[in-house]
Amino acid sequence: MHQKLLFVIVLGAALAGCASTTPAPAPVPAPNSPAGAPKVHMTRYSQAQVTRLTYCVGLTDTAWSISTMKASGKTREQIRATYANHPNPTLINAEIDEVYGATFTHVWDYSVQFFRECAVNVGQVAADSTDTGAYCVQNAMMSSQAQEYRAAGKTKQEAYASLPIKGDKPKSLVDTVYEGNLDRAHTMLDAWNTCIAPMTVK
Repeated sequence: MHQKLLFVIVLGAALAGCASTTPAPAPVPAPNSPAGAPKVHMTRYSQAQVTRLTYCVGLTDTAWSISTMKASGKTREQIRATYANHPNPTLINAEIDEVYGATFTHVWDYSVQFFRECAVNVGQVAADSTDTGAYCVQNAMMSSQAQEYRAAGKTKQEAYASLPIKGDKPKSLVDTVYEGNLDRAHTMLDAWNTCIAPMTVK
């Protein structure tokens, strides 16, 4: 993704004070991966890496929204109009160009891959160590989607059915959202923090 260099430049000032360390080598067993693959070992991250990865969660959420609008047939110019008041026009325009320059079939898969590449280029995580973040960002995305269903007055069963990943864990995320009363942004961040905290080196 050619725009990742621009993301690094744009975010450089905000992240300049974060120290970078290599992820701790002690992995812990993870649940079945969201894609239904066999169990994998997930890497733990330093606190500095988690700080950067949290920025990637925000970038991924925006990429998810943009790619959803692109898939619905909206033009690049319509998306720019949607984000006309964004506080960082350089970053949002780079992200819009990134999404519109990509070819993808599934919005969800594209968004997860976007996160993985951000994890490498912004989060300074090794390419073969992105599974932990990818797992946690999908928890955050599913929780965000559940919040939208709850806010629209839809039932938990409808929220369950809407999830791109099936199983007890996704259902438990929906249950947590429906038991709470957070807005979308806080729902997503809360799910991310809950998932990533045990995987953060103290």
